[in-house]
Amino acid sequence: CAIMVMTRSGKSAVNLCRLRPHVPIIAVTEDPSVIGQLSLHYGVFPILCSFAGELEESVIRGMGKAKTTGLLRKGDAIVLITGTRITGGDAVSVQAREVL
Repeated sequence: CAIMVMTRSGKSAVNLCRLRPHVPIIAVTEDPSVIGQLSLHYGVFPILCSFAGELEESVIRGMGKAKTTGLLRKGDAIVLITGTRITGGDAVSVQAREVL
């Protein structure tokens, strides 16, 4: 089990790590400078991955990189947290997923 958060700035992962979950937080970001910042936070494992294309494509790429690094395995259960900018604010999505 793990929490996978798609984050541009790293704020979502930092807010999550303050809760000290008993599972790793896999923070997927496309910003190399955010990787270094997130590496300093408790239980956060940052992964660099492009967010080009549709959100679902980025999620699949992020899962693939997490599998490559050994953080996830096919069939693992994860909680996926994503955010999207919409007119008038932001929308946050929380989903239960199985790693492909």
